[in-house]
Amino acid sequence: MLGAHYDTVPNSVGASDNASGMGALMAVAEAVAGRSFPFTLRFIAFGSEETGLHGSEYYVESLPAEDLDDIFLMINLDSVGSGAHLRVSGDRWAASHVLETANREALSIAGRTGSARGASDHLPFREAWVPIIYFQADDLHRINSPEDTMEHINPELLGDVTALVLDLLENADQLAGYGE
Repeated sequence: MLGAHYDTVPNSVGASDNASGMGALMAVAEAVAGRSFPFTLRFIAFGSEETGLHGSEYYVESLPAEDLDDIFLMINLDSVGSGAHLRVSGDRWAASHVLETANREALSIAGRTGSARGASDHLPFREAWVPIIYFQADDLHRINSPEDTMEHINPELLGDVTALVLDLLENADQLAGYGE
């Protein structure tokens, strides 16, 4: 499951929060179009993240328990476009894989930032015991403000997060035992 939210706050263009996450989500979708995987991919554009995670909460609450149990990993892309480095947090096995890939490929990543307790669309999944990984960039000081504009977006970060997510998808079969 891959997700990003498409809303922003009033008086903000929302270039980083969260047009960057939506852009990365669409880039991954375009890259995997026509490819087959041994699992089902779901791309979800959530609404109402900025007003309290209402979109992702509704989605999780609407899923039957067996569908929640079938989700191998929820990948959340939120504010991934501004700064010099990406940050990754979430379940250790997924975050460790991402860090290894980033180091091997010399991608811009600052490292693991903890257990992803921040308020974003991964949280309802985490509360439902779904493994998660959360990507965010290291410059958040303009989000939720009129200064969250395109001139502060770092295209390299968007390429890096897309490459890291694609690597996670391509190696999911090797990672399958880590989360158990």
